[in-house]
Amino acid sequence: MAGGYTGVAQTQMLALIELFDGKVPDSEVHHHLAVIIADTNRWNEAHGYFSEVRRRLIASDDRVGQLQYSFAEDCLKTVFNETPTDAPFDSISPFWVVPAALALATELDIPLEHVADCVTASQGTATARFKRFWRR
Repeated sequence: MAGGYTGVAQTQMLALIELFDGKVPDSEVHHHLAVIIADTNRWNEAHGYFSEVRRRLIASDDRVGQLQYSFAEDCLKTVFNETPTDAPFDSISPFWVVPAALALATELDIPLEHVADCVTASQGTATARFKRFWRR
């Protein structure tokens, strides 16, 4: 896992992904998002996968699916911006992760306190919790 701000953001996004696991309509996107977020060596893939998620968002007519894709997009933009790139997404991308998570949680009837628990997750507690997303 990454250290500093990046590690904390990674931990918090993984906690949110775990919170939504099994509740979102597109399990393929959900799993692939988790795999990318969990492995800093794969963060450079986030830009390309963002394009796939955006395609699905545009094609979706399902409110929960649209919120899932919006959340995924914000996470992907956040981690991609932490890679060495000459073409980053907007620098404010990380600030949209939590509002997107709150909107998705509301639509899924997940208590907002659970989102708060995720975004206050510390890096130290996450190592064992998210190993299932790391490459074996």
